[in-house]
Amino acid sequence: MSLGCPLYGKVDKGAPYWDSKLGMRRAYSNYKYGSIPGKWSPSFLLLIGLLFALTHVGFTKNSASEKPASFTTYGELAARMLCGPLDDIQIGLTNFTENTLPHEAKDLRKLLRKYRNRLDLFAFAYPTGPGKDLFLKLRKDIDKGYERMGDFKDLFDAQRLELAEFDSEKQKWSKGVRPEVVTYPDLERVRSRRIKVIKWKNEFLETDRLAAYRAYTCAPDLIVFHNRRAKDLSRFFWGSEKGMMPRRELDGVDNFRWLAAESLNRALSDYPAVQLLRDLEGETAELFHDFRKRVRTVVKIAGDIELLPTSNKRAKKLDELMDDVDDAYGDINDIILDLDLAVESGQIAKVTRLRAEIATEWATLRQWQTKKQVPDAMAEYSKLLRSLITVVK
Repeated sequence: MSLGCPLYGKVDKGAPYWDSKLGMRRAYSNYKYGSIPGKWSPSFLLLIGLLFALTHVGFTKNSASEKPASFTTYGELAARMLCGPLDDIQIGLTNFTENTLPHEAKDLRKLLRKYRNRLDLFAFAYPTGPGKDLFLKLRKDIDKGYERMGDFKDLFDAQRLELAEFDSEKQKWSKGVRPEVVTYPDLERVRSRRIKVIKWKNEFLETDRLAAYRAYTCAPDLIVFHNRRAKDLSRFFWGSEKGMMPRRELDGVDNFRWLAAESLNRALSDYPAVQLLRDLEGETAELFHDFRKRVRTVVKIAGDIELLPTSNKRAKKLDELMDDVDDAYGDINDIILDLDLAVESGQIAKVTRLRAEIATEWATLRQWQTKKQVPDAMAEYSKLLRSLITVVK
């Protein structure tokens, strides 16, 4: 059974050993120039996952061995989706330097968000182990980097510019501002926020820390669900409802169809109150942002885990509408970011103008949602996702 780990290269010397500092087995490696430090032998990581699963006390009559051949457990899916992405993050962070500008951090922040989302999705696949809970440590570390990278990138988003992208096949630029001509009015603010990102980056890329994270995420429990405290779960994933956790009778993908359907229902229940909002600043705007994040959760899960059959055209249209809703709320969020910076800088005239713009755009978005019958579409999408679920006894 493949755990989806990439082939990192041949281990030249040494044998697995117990690292008392990290509280786990480690494997020596001797990689050549150009490789990524701290990587583990894929065969060793595979062995860890299989031995852990086969010897765990939770191996019961409901175990994966009695499921249909097509049944992929929640834990098996975790191994496929979390064993490897740290490599891309490491490469991106290595390329982030004291010369990087906010708009150049766009793809890296997306990687961090995607990885953080996956950690939240697979929270129940990872044991706490003795001593510190490495899952919580990694989640906190990634969250810190994501927030700092977000504060940095916000300096571009607040300008509300469309960044042009180069199509290598067509050898032409898309519409928008070319990256090399983007400017920033407050370079000191750029420098200050970049320093915070680099400080986090240097801590995160520490060799032993990264090796421990990589080994841990490559060896989830393939069978047993591990309990997590409600306060340790994201309220936009499993933490949205008290006691919510994956169901053993569902395979990995169906568990996320169920989660996405529940997220849609929660967003739908908040919809009327969101539409009554008029002040989108500070704490009063929390419901606005939470609604957007719940809708975005569904869009990201559907895209990352491929919840929808390619043959189901209606499902595709509903998902595209939810993506449009996320984008529309995001456009207003960019104006709110610009407003926050204007308030911070004491630009009174700009603050007045942006507040008026937010009010106008929000009124337009509310009308658009009514025209598109967004509540009905959310309810239909939730029902459709549930219809795709197969319960295995």
